[in-house]
Amino acid sequence: AVCHDLDHPGYSNAFLKRSGSALTAKYGADGTLEKHHAELAEGLLDDPRTNVLCALPGSKQAEIRALAKRCILATDMARH
Repeated sequence: AVCHDLDHPGYSNAFLKRSGSALTAKYGADGTLEKHHAELAEGLLDDPRTNVLCALPGSKQAEIRALAKRCILATDMARH
């Protein structure tokens, strides 16, 4: 829940697509914001200062990261 709206610009995916935003150019028109949030969350977990999973074995970290990414991407309301 903490990561699902990281760095949200306050606009919808549809608006970003129509306005030709830099985020849409980077992530594509489908699930733009969700892909952005997921990438930022991954970046936080890549940084030793913010990796809350650092005490877990690598395989468990990978499992949790994959699950977190799937959960963040699933918040795209266009998919529901």
